[in-house]
Amino acid sequence: MQLHIDITDTNSSMFLKLMETFKVGNIVKHYSIVSDEKEKETIEILEDIASLGQTLRDAQKGLGRRTAKYVYSF
Repeated sequence: MQLHIDITDTNSSMFLKLMETFKVGNIVKHYSIVSDEKEKETIEILEDIASLGQTLRDAQKGLGRRTAKYVYSF
């Protein structure tokens, strides 16, 4: 059987201690921590933003390819 529980960061250490207690008592066979999909998306966006400067420098050097999409800043 599988169980999905969404735990806040502030309560996570208390919950992990409870899971370890259950594991020792053979109530829980195995548990794993899975990161939030929103967190993965945020990390990916931050990585893209971090590489934007290098991408623009490469474009000024003629690297990459031109598309019909433009980025405007106001």
